[in-house]
Amino acid sequence: MSDIEPDKLLDMEDVEMPGQAASDEITNADLLSLMKTYFTRKLTGIERNFADTTHDLARKVQKSESSFKFKGNKVQFDLNSDLLDNIDIAVDCIEHRRYDKAVKVLKESGQSLKKRNKLIRIADKSEGGWKTVDEYLSDDVASDSEDEKRIRAADGRAVKKLKTVKQDKRQNIKKRPAESAGGPSSIAHNGNNGGFSQQQPFLVAGAAAPITSRRNRTRDICYNCGLYGHWAKDFLPFGLCSAGYVFTKVVRPLIAHWRKDGIKITVYLDDGLCLAETEKLCCEQSVRVKNDLILSGFVPNKDKCIWTPVQTLVWLGFTWNLKSSLMELPLIKIENFINLIDVILSKAFKVKIRLLAKLCGKIISFSPAIGNVTQIMTRCTFSVINLRQDWDQYVDLRQHSDSIQEIMFWKQNIHCLKPVPLLRNNSEFNVFTDASDIGAGGYLQGTDYIAHRQWSVTEATKSSTWREIKAIELTLDSFAKVLEHSSVTFFTDNQNAVSIIKKGSKLPHLQVSCGAEGTLVVPKWQSAAFWPLIFKQNSEYACYVVDVLEFHEAERIFVAGNNLNSLFANGQFHGKILATIFSVGFWSQNEQIKHPELKALFNSLSSTILDARAKSTVEKYAGYFKRFVKWTEKYSEIKCVLPCQELYVGLYLQNLIQSANHYSVIESAFYGIKWAHNLAGVANPCDSEMAVYVDELQEQKKVN
Repeated sequence: MSDIEPDKLLDMEDVEMPGQAASDEITNADLLSLMKTYFTRKLTGIERNFADTTHDLARKVQKSESSFKFKGNKVQFDLNSDLLDNIDIAVDCIEHRRYDKAVKVLKESGQSLKKRNKLIRIADKSEGGWKTVDEYLSDDVASDSEDEKRIRAADGRAVKKLKTVKQDKRQNIKKRPAESAGGPSSIAHNGNNGGFSQQQPFLVAGAAAPITSRRNRTRDICYNCGLYGHWAKDFLPFGLCSAGYVFTKVVRPLIAHWRKDGIKITVYLDDGLCLAETEKLCCEQSVRVKNDLILSGFVPNKDKCIWTPVQTLVWLGFTWNLKSSLMELPLIKIENFINLIDVILSKAFKVKIRLLAKLCGKIISFSPAIGNVTQIMTRCTFSVINLRQDWDQYVDLRQHSDSIQEIMFWKQNIHCLKPVPLLRNNSEFNVFTDASDIGAGGYLQGTDYIAHRQWSVTEATKSSTWREIKAIELTLDSFAKVLEHSSVTFFTDNQNAVSIIKKGSKLPHLQVSCGAEGTLVVPKWQSAAFWPLIFKQNSEYACYVVDVLEFHEAERIFVAGNNLNSLFANGQFHGKILATIFSVGFWSQNEQIKHPELKALFNSLSSTILDARAKSTVEKYAGYFKRFVKWTEKYSEIKCVLPCQELYVGLYLQNLIQSANHYSVIESAFYGIKWAHNLAGVANPCDSEMAVYVDELQEQKKVN
């Protein structure tokens, strides 16, 4: 429609009407003039309507052609485009004296800006943000008086949708498989080729939360160089991300050339190591490598390079001791590590999570030199780190005594932990095992020995890891006589079984599967994986534990051989109490025996004597003597328990008479102390008249 109505065309003031004074009749010329004016203005209105329609269509086409990555940018762009178009229309209307339409267009633009500002305020104040705005705009049914209710309802719907979307994203995240960790000696059977699979030494299992992978983005910041577009893990120590890759490709032809001529050399970036059988050959190869590098355009660092043959050097942060074939920690690294521990312990009440993570990172980096103990003795500290909400968060270690115990362990024992050998010794026997949901089997390579067994109904329902560990145990028991006093390598297709046997498990039933019934030699704190086996009352695993020996000196953990202080002994390990008995009196003469055969006979003598009594009797007497030892530890004046003075034995029995609820306790304590002294071959205080009187008194009470 035109802005000028057709019915009003004849009433316009600018239309020239013939005067009545001239003539009372309208002439043909006047009629023609009126019709011409009418049609001219009619066509002008149609032309303007057509121009407006064409402009609207062009604006819609322009909007549809514009594409944006984010919806918010598109909405803002469309609003700005509409405002610019309205400004152009208003200017055009003013130029053509269409003032009413210009005012109308400007008012519409003002209303659009007010509406946009209102939506911005809603998004800023509501919990759902722009999702609330979308829900608010989609609800057009309510009246203006209920606008506040609409906003609240829209906000609630938006929050629910956000929670649903987050849950869906978490469920759809693809997690990377957990990476196993271990030292250079970590081995597992490869099901494809029957060989070993070497674990990467610097990867940790289970230390961290699940990791999701994504590509680098332009807004990602590198915490190493401070630049954007890449991550610190992609930043190599050459200053540029691709420099290390390029440098490796440049050096690769030289390495291939040297190895082709029989030079045993390896290179990691710009650090190389060359080995030779003799000192003379090593000198010749050193000269050649140096000359080839110079001729290739490289400039060797005079301060770092060692061109003379040595048998001990520091390479890649570790001391390579070729004399003893061991990989050791450099002294400077140990000193820095202890200094870091001192800093943490000096701030024990307020330590940053970042500092604890730094400590654990250093410990894990020691894995190639000291083995799996790095993962065993960092479990509690990693548990504290995983509770973090922020890397700069402070934690009170007084609430995490287990973590303090681990830190103290590293401070006291980092110097004496056994280094990892560079070369793996060849085993005398190779045993292959496998298990299914039906049964298990194993065979000894190079022989006709085969072991197999079908699972019971209960065993068949257990996990595959348990069945694999059980298969190793059954095979070992079956071939015990053949494998005795020999080194053995077991091959299995279950990586979890290898990890549990090397490092233990937090699941008690798997920990039990790793060892037979006997004494546990453990550090006494709750981070130990076998804590439920010992320290929980009425534990279903209590039958596996005969006695507990707590160690405090790391150098005594890995004592080899068949003796009373051995962790891995061929004979029965008797525990702390029996080890005390078999170290005094008659048994202290073991140092006089030099010949290996006589020493072996002496070591087996203790088991023979113990087997003379029933196992339950030995356990009963050992337990009551252990209670007596615990009682003596409360009084510093009691210096010795084997032999113990008859005075203190009498006082202990008197203490039991006053506190015990039954006479059998006093009787068992008396015979337990007497049995221990007789077994040790020392003077027995229970043979004194005073002790006999006490025992006879209990016999009389028993009869009465």
